[in-house]
Amino acid sequence: MDSLLKRIDAVIPSPLPERCCKMWGSSETLLLFAFSCGAPPDETYPYAIRPFPIRAFKYNIASRTLSLWNPRPGREPEGYVMPVRYFDTNGAQLSHDEAYLKPRLTLSPDRKYLIWRDVREDWLVVNLKDDTSRVQSQCDSESRGGQAVWFANSESWCELGTSGSGKTYTSAEIYSAQDGWIESHAVQGRVRRGVSIGTTPQNDLIELCSRRDSERRANADAEIQRIALEPNITRNASYIFALPSGYRKAEVKLSPDGESLVWILGAEHQSSLWRSGVDGQDFTPLGTLDADALSALAPNEANSMYHLYDLEFLPDRKGISFMCGNNICAMTLPDRV
Repeated sequence: MDSLLKRIDAVIPSPLPERCCKMWGSSETLLLFAFSCGAPPDETYPYAIRPFPIRAFKYNIASRTLSLWNPRPGREPEGYVMPVRYFDTNGAQLSHDEAYLKPRLTLSPDRKYLIWRDVREDWLVVNLKDDTSRVQSQCDSESRGGQAVWFANSESWCELGTSGSGKTYTSAEIYSAQDGWIESHAVQGRVRRGVSIGTTPQNDLIELCSRRDSERRANADAEIQRIALEPNITRNASYIFALPSGYRKAEVKLSPDGESLVWILGAEHQSSLWRSGVDGQDFTPLGTLDADALSALAPNEANSMYHLYDLEFLPDRKGISFMCGNNICAMTLPDRV
């Protein structure tokens, strides 16, 4: 497999010393979000006993200027509350507590709006050029899905409500980016809850579902599902398939045209980029970073299986970017054959 170093067009050192989440506000501007949970000390830990304070920045690549960005004082993302219950070996509940999850920041396809859920379980919708509005969730407390999904037109978005167990989606609450809640409808069929990796131009949500060992069959270690977000549409589908031999999934993103997936796959002392169809077929390698290349780009990541992270398509829709250590790498994707 070819080295990714031959394909990378640009390497941009992150202006922040710690790991961060990045989003492209435009072809020249990066939005950077630095999480610091404080307790426990590992900043990569998914939850904490108090809200996550987040520092948000805008970074102009051409001028290399970094500015603190806060859409409005007191409205910065802080994470949202997750109930935590402790049980004994017999299944009896021992205690009940609360933890705080990192905010799931969702950028609209036209890169004009940003959404997250705050500690009060409301949605905050930020027009990146103007102000912040607060939208009350229309899902009841037992069915809130915890994520926002943008429609392709960037004018509206959807909150998926879950069943009491939180394992399946049951309803979709539709909101306007400017005017708030519009309508509610049931999700057709029994749809498992997964991790959103993108939305197609037809407004179908594409998700990666986890597959427990008890569910795996021979040559089947990943599952992608398609969920129709619009009412009265029944084109839901599920695809179960094998990953390339010897690799484990780290991240995956849907292409803007909804036709393919780009994967970060990890193996011992290397990390690779691959492309496949939405159904998980026709995996094609895009390049790999071996131990020597990782030592050059990310010396502190060389012993990790997941050196590449934060995969995202570029604003021009023709390329991708990802983090390698504390460097932001960008590359143009080759045409699909």
